[in-house]
Amino acid sequence: MDDIWLLAKPVYGDGFVFWMLVLMLANVLLGMAAALASSAEHFSLGETARWLRTKAVPLLIGWGAVKLVVLTAMGEHRQWADALLMGVNATILVSLVGSMAGHLKAVGFPVPDFMARKPEPEGPRRDGR
Repeated sequence: MDDIWLLAKPVYGDGFVFWMLVLMLANVLLGMAAALASSAEHFSLGETARWLRTKAVPLLIGWGAVKLVVLTAMGEHRQWADALLMGVNATILVSLVGSMAGHLKAVGFPVPDFMARKPEPEGPRRDGR
């Protein structure tokens, strides 16, 4: 187990990962609060697990891949790699903050429309359920 951490630490042992995990936890908790505030029928631990499986985990893995590219970039390409990582970080932050703003709006907080992610339409999902 220690060997795995030694390999993962250069990529995931970063302050941004900590804050990304904090924002993901806050997003999950706000999503649960929004579901319970609208009605108890909308709350589902399965939907929370689906979000973690289809959004959060791929986000962490993708960020790790970009960070690995940045760590291996050499010479004159290092500046471009750092700029790429900054862009990815900003995109992740905006995505998570927008999702949290949408949940806050669903609970009843006055959030401007441009900040809140639009809720997914009711009806069958892409997987046919």
